[in-house]
Amino acid sequence: MPLVELPGMRPVRMGEMDAELTRRPDGSLHVRSKYALGPHPRSMIDCLDHWAAVAPDRVFLADRGPDGEWRRVTFAEARRKARAVAQFLIDKDLSADRPLMILSGNSVEHGLLALGAMTAGIPFAPVSPAYSLVSTDHSKLKYLVGLLTPGMIFAAEGSVYEKALSAIMAPGMDLVVARDPAPGMDHTPFDAVLATSPGGA
Repeated sequence: MPLVELPGMRPVRMGEMDAELTRRPDGSLHVRSKYALGPHPRSMIDCLDHWAAVAPDRVFLADRGPDGEWRRVTFAEARRKARAVAQFLIDKDLSADRPLMILSGNSVEHGLLALGAMTAGIPFAPVSPAYSLVSTDHSKLKYLVGLLTPGMIFAAEGSVYEKALSAIMAPGMDLVVARDPAPGMDHTPFDAVLATSPGGA
């Protein structure tokens, strides 16, 4: 069993290793497998496509809805919905210069938006809900908006995020809300996003 000494740490036994260890001049340790990398998925969407074909009815995403009941999405449903989301994002001209910003925490909608963005090759940025819901001046959220220049913002509950949205929404930004829209704010319901028909893009 090889004994590996790391700077600032006691020696560590690494077990049987099929790897080459090289210490670099800066003190870092470079570990390289002796085996060539075999076939692997190109992206998470390759994995989604695979499981949608192999186990289409298996539950992939689930959360508790506003009524406390489970909401479930199978692999096949997730693939279909991710493609609809992808087309919607493409139609809105989102890009690396105008990415998607997700303000809400984990949810089925959050997962489908992320998969849709990956399907379309559009960056997305999940932002800690605390920047919207705990902060009173929203300074960190404003900084992130200035840094990322999002073309679209998603908030699961519009009214809950109303103050944050009022602080950051600007001309040219689209707003998508899953439920309970903020009064007076133009938005696209998430159900309308899912109703988009995916095309060749």
